[in-house]
Amino acid sequence: MGKSVRTLLLVLAVLLPTAWGTLWVADYVRSVEGMQQTIREQQALIADLTNRAAGLEDENGKLREQLAEIEWGTRVTDAPEKVVQAFMEAYKNRSGTLARMYLTASARDTVPARPLGSANPFISRYQVLSPRQPVVDKNSVQFIVRVYEEYTGQGEIGYYDLTLTVVESEYRFLIGAIKQGQYVQLKKEGSGPTSP
Repeated sequence: MGKSVRTLLLVLAVLLPTAWGTLWVADYVRSVEGMQQTIREQQALIADLTNRAAGLEDENGKLREQLAEIEWGTRVTDAPEKVVQAFMEAYKNRSGTLARMYLTASARDTVPARPLGSANPFISRYQVLSPRQPVVDKNSVQFIVRVYEEYTGQGEIGYYDLTLTVVESEYRFLIGAIKQGQYVQLKKEGSGPTSP
């Protein structure tokens, strides 16, 4: 063999494995990049499914709360006093959905399903002023409830009276009418109430 052939074979022996090696490394890098892309896609899918699961869990929790409220509500409608107490607790806690459970169909229009009132002022407490009083017929009674409002950090600022008419409806009691009295503003320095 001639010197040039031997040189050519030597050059091929050195370059050929390097070329094959370069191709193999390039294929390996593309394979790793493809796996990384697949991992990113799977991580995005997992994040999306996790968010969906959290949303469903929140919705499930809300539905469980509503079911518990309904079950609890059906137990308290066997006496007018219990209905007034349950309605006022829901009213104080701004739960329009729960408060409406204690109302007749015609009275539901007076209470929205959304949260009642505002965060400030808020209902700080209530007091039943008059025990059950007969109204027009033997199937209905009235309660007068004083509702106190408070501003955060300022104490009670005023009150109003609610007249709740409780009626017997299909072997249970519900509130058939709500009438709100005039708002009385309390003076700041303890000098008594004022009317607007």
